[in-house]
Amino acid sequence: MSSHKIALVPLATGYFQSPELLSRGRRTDTGLLAESLIYYDSVFVHVDNPEQFASFICLLVQQGLPYEELIALVEEGVIRFFNTVLIMPFMGTGHPNIITSLYQIQEQAMTEPNYFSHRYLEFPGLKDGFSGLNSFDSKSFDKFCEHAVKTAVTFTGADIGADAIDNAYKDCFNPKRFGLIARSFYQELYKVNGIGKLPHFNVRVRELNSKNISEISLNTDSTILGRDLGDNRLSIHELNLTCKIKPIPSLEDKNITSSFPHSPVVLAGVSNLYINCAARLDCDLFLPNPVSRVVGDKLFEIDDFEIAKHDTKIQNIIESLEAKVEFPDLQRLVNTDKLDFMKVLEVRKKAKKFREWLQGEADRDRDAIIAYHNEIAKETGFAGVSKKALKIFGVVGSVGVSIATETILKDQDTVTKESVKKIGGKLVESLFDYGSKKLGQEWKPVCFGDWYKGEIERLLKERKITAP
Repeated sequence: MSSHKIALVPLATGYFQSPELLSRGRRTDTGLLAESLIYYDSVFVHVDNPEQFASFICLLVQQGLPYEELIALVEEGVIRFFNTVLIMPFMGTGHPNIITSLYQIQEQAMTEPNYFSHRYLEFPGLKDGFSGLNSFDSKSFDKFCEHAVKTAVTFTGADIGADAIDNAYKDCFNPKRFGLIARSFYQELYKVNGIGKLPHFNVRVRELNSKNISEISLNTDSTILGRDLGDNRLSIHELNLTCKIKPIPSLEDKNITSSFPHSPVVLAGVSNLYINCAARLDCDLFLPNPVSRVVGDKLFEIDDFEIAKHDTKIQNIIESLEAKVEFPDLQRLVNTDKLDFMKVLEVRKKAKKFREWLQGEADRDRDAIIAYHNEIAKETGFAGVSKKALKIFGVVGSVGVSIATETILKDQDTVTKESVKKIGGKLVESLFDYGSKKLGQEWKPVCFGDWYKGEIERLLKERKITAP
């Protein structure tokens, strides 16, 4: 059973995670870590490679976290380390946008003993974080490594299985779902590069056959996605956006431009990977943009949801999980170096009420969490700050179940404990088409992040759902 004490927090910057920071040359999002520490007792931080890991540790020290505090956070299990496979495309030749297949990629060493220690802790750049102006603090470095290796968790490709890839293909072959994923990706890059407003577009998905092969092969604006079906069988689909995506400067090299047509396909796989890993870790998710929008959409998916009688009831469920609070934007303040990390720990210490609220088994009082934010803001010297959006996907947690069952059952003639249990169980099981069978049973995650509230509401209203 998920206790809501731990969250998975992806910190590596990239096209799917905190791209604005990547464009500024930062490799990790320490601001996201700062916010997650306010709401969770413990976090599993995730980076893709040892360079990012070393950058993360160095940046924390630069932002005012003393060695002894860093070591204490790791020793106490407040910060834990997690790594897993990568989701990457294998690109074809000839057609500029061909993806011959989507794969999980892992190093052979990942299956060998002491992988985390060899790969991350022995990386030379990590020692830079423990080097002052004149000397290397070997004692602190050794203590950090001693405790870090005890917290590290690694999931191999065998652990993850084929689900993340299989569901990514399903996402891509669904025009509305792929459109939402593509919009999440491109809107963030348009924003980062100041390109303007992303135009509205639809998605056309076609499977290649003898009648359309010539037309598809000449359309260089489309993404061609292949899927290896085994036994020398291959399916090929065209994913075509009905608008022209403007050239977008590379976040690493402003002189290189691209429309990145294959990226939404990979984003579909990455979002599935995080959900799969969080289910296996039995924890919540604390996510940056744009991946949080894709995960948010998945958590609200109700293709098989046959409980609610009216679209307005679904809308009420969603709106009940969004609020604005008077609280500092810790992520922005830390990432712009305007807030010392020790101040973050001070706020964390006073924000125990947040964590108790999130971990509570009883129905959570929405007004209480807003009041807590206002109270802690005053106690920590942040009174009078502008209001910050607090967005929690709690539909698959106890909040959502309690709201949904109340909304759904109030029109029924007879309400019994058995009927509540039955409908609540069907709700959490149907809200999500991916993940393990634990979802809605042992695993009921909460997700912090951004999401397309208006877009999701529109998609939900298009569905004609009737109660059984």
